[in-house]
Amino acid sequence: MHSREPTDVFCPRCGYNLRGLPLPRCPECGLTYPEEAWQAGVLRENVPTTLDRCDPWQPHQVLLRSSWELMRGTLAPRRLVTTLDLDGPLTRAALVLVFGGLWLYALTTLALAAATYLHAGTSPAAALRSAALYWTPRVAIVALAVALLTLGIVSHPSVTRLARPSARRLLRLAAYWLPASAAHVAIPLTLLLLVCPSFIEGLTYLPPLIGGLLSLTALRRRGPRPPAGSTRTATALALLCLLAWCLATPVLAHALLPTSLDPPLWIYF
Repeated sequence: MHSREPTDVFCPRCGYNLRGLPLPRCPECGLTYPEEAWQAGVLRENVPTTLDRCDPWQPHQVLLRSSWELMRGTLAPRRLVTTLDLDGPLTRAALVLVFGGLWLYALTTLALAAATYLHAGTSPAAALRSAALYWTPRVAIVALAVALLTLGIVSHPSVTRLARPSARRLLRLAAYWLPASAAHVAIPLTLLLLVCPSFIEGLTYLPPLIGGLLSLTALRRRGPRPPAGSTRTATALALLCLLAWCLATPVLAHALLPTSLDPPLWIYF
């Protein structure tokens, strides 16, 4: 196999030891690998998503499957960085980014409207307007900032198992990762306001904590590392994103997140 690194390399699907095999194929489960990945000794299973297999001209399929991919990515973030088919169509990835973001925006707005209605004593119309126009955009900005910074960390080659991650592959990863990781910030924030509005003063500490836990979940290493020389730039980028995340996220959350569920006066006009 890779003569310069006589180490064990395992199939990412079934765990079979592939050391010394002449062909880029697992004899146990039949998974075949690209020649470049086989030579580098960095193997990855690329699994198409449900949206990749649907008809994009059928709106109901796009809506249902984008919501399913958002939910699955939220519940299993590591799957996105280890088994997502990064060579799939970019158009389907764009659909996940757009419709997944819309689903997340709608769910966040409904939860914040319920929290405002229950705890601020406003009318349902004012609560909905306050959530859609005042609270949700601010939560979305904070959640997207955390998602972008964690993307710089999880796109490291040692996590994605790509010896040379191209811009196209990173774009597809970003389209699936951003809505799912933003949901990890938006959903706990809204549920906390709905259940315990007295904790609103401590909301600024929640996004950095969630971002850190999300990064640690995705960074759990399994399998071999890529060659060291091919990951220096990516390592520097990951460290820079980690530093920016530690410094910028608390400041951004403190500046944007309101300190009260009471709607601003302009909501009533």
